[in-house]
Amino acid sequence: MRIIQMGMGGMGNAWLERLTPLPFIEYAGFVEIDDAIAQTQADAYNFDASVVFKTLPDALSAVEADAVISIIPPAYRTETLQTCIDANIPLMAEKPLSETLEDAYTQANMATDSGLLYMITQDYRYKPALYTVKQILESGELGAISSVSVTH
Repeated sequence: MRIIQMGMGGMGNAWLERLTPLPFIEYAGFVEIDDAIAQTQADAYNFDASVVFKTLPDALSAVEADAVISIIPPAYRTETLQTCIDANIPLMAEKPLSETLEDAYTQANMATDSGLLYMITQDYRYKPALYTVKQILESGELGAISSVSVTH
């Protein structure tokens, strides 16, 4: 599958780490507005910097892709979704879906009306440690919980 990844820094780097080794994923291009991040990641992952674009429309007009993965702030999600709908290309985006309930409904309606595959990732739900904590909390074994601190 040939993909365009939007966002190469922060969580975008986590996606690069996980997807780059997969034999069924081929990066067709990237969207990154920060030139320093784009160059650093192109060097680190041995990508051709010529396939890093400033906007999704630029990337879509320059490379062939099967899907878009968006790891950018949710404030830009509706615009990204509309661009993907216009290009008839599926979109997977990093959570959260949106900043407001109204925008979430807008996106859901856009995707439904278009018939486009649109999904939001949630990759922590089934991690063994989190699942175990959830089971312990739900069991009541610890009694009422008044506060929780998490460090890693």
